[in-house]
Amino acid sequence: MTVTKDDIEQSEFIAIKELRNRVLDVKPCIHHEYILDELNLLRFIRARKSVDKAEVMFRKFIAWLEDVEFSKALSFQIREEVVDNFKWKISGIDNAGGPVVCVPVGKWDASQEVSCDELVRLALRSLAQIVGVAVKQFQDKDIAVQATGIADMKGLGMKHVTHIEGLKATLTMVRYFEANFPEYLRVVFVLNAPYVFSIAWKLVKPLITGTTHEKIKFVYSNYEKEIAKYVDPDQLPEAYGGTLPEDSEIIYDGEDFHRISNGNCEDIDLNSPVKI
Repeated sequence: MTVTKDDIEQSEFIAIKELRNRVLDVKPCIHHEYILDELNLLRFIRARKSVDKAEVMFRKFIAWLEDVEFSKALSFQIREEVVDNFKWKISGIDNAGGPVVCVPVGKWDASQEVSCDELVRLALRSLAQIVGVAVKQFQDKDIAVQATGIADMKGLGMKHVTHIEGLKATLTMVRYFEANFPEYLRVVFVLNAPYVFSIAWKLVKPLITGTTHEKIKFVYSNYEKEIAKYVDPDQLPEAYGGTLPEDSEIIYDGEDFHRISNGNCEDIDLNSPVKI
């Protein structure tokens, strides 16, 4: 869902104003204007339903940004073989203006030796790119966007769900996301989940709030039709019913956005049609 300032109710404006006055001392280490804007503060108000609880959550978020060095996340150094194995990408922009995040979990080589810390740093670097899209859409269109996720479990096996470092990293990132990025998720499609997925899901599910859980859709067939409700074909890989080559993705370098496809790299803007 895309949110504009016209969508903010009067009671929410009052709550946002009070929250902003309470956090005037806050100095975010990154994206200062965006983080303190009404549209971003609204995320915390809607997530916590009260100014007091929203302030606690927001201050913890600001402290977390410092703790994990989020302002440096895009330049985190990760071993190339880890990046190549644990692939993910932003394929495009959904029909509400948010990033489309594709994660082919089942294709990851679960036999690779990697630490929880390295996986978390890779995930934080990825998250910084996703946040970059939200910031860009705010700057260009004055809207708050949410991400559409596609987690493909085809190929998932026992090695994946018993990969201790991978499980630890997954649980860490779920905690991070739930605690610090309210109202950032539009929908997540979990595709082709085999029976063994239930082992990992039992660990992850208790960490997910009811609101987030409602946005997770398990799809086992005809998922192209479901995904098409959220993403236009020209923003989606062919494997999921789109027209993009499998190697096509959007990269954010901290300043500009680029599309990489067929070995070519070109500058792009994110002004795809936005249906509000």
